[in-house]
Amino acid sequence: LPSYDLDAIKNRIRQYADEIEQSFHVKITLAYPQEESAPLPTPTDAPVVKALAEAVRDIKHKEAKIVGIGGGTVAAYFRKKGLPAVCWSTLDDTLHEPNEYSKISSTLEDAKVMAHIFMQKS
Repeated sequence: LPSYDLDAIKNRIRQYADEIEQSFHVKITLAYPQEESAPLPTPTDAPVVKALAEAVRDIKHKEAKIVGIGGGTVAAYFRKKGLPAVCWSTLDDTLHEPNEYSKISSTLEDAKVMAHIFMQKS
């Protein structure tokens, strides 16, 4: 997440590893095969955020929650280029778990939300 300093996190992990090494007389080697600092978040007042929130309200009759998510999403690459971007989908709470799934009915509803955005006049 953009609010966390990656170097500070890595330093804290090294401190934990040092403590474990001393306590258990072992050697811990840390490697970071994939490492990327998060770009600045999309402003909550960006047009893309407002358009998505409005479409969710109009189509799903729900209020969108604007939150940051961890992990590498394609939106991060857009944000690095200075383009405001959002990620969104309707999912059950099974992400990155055994038997992760997505419902076709949710995907169809999400497509309606996206179509609603694209049909708006700018």
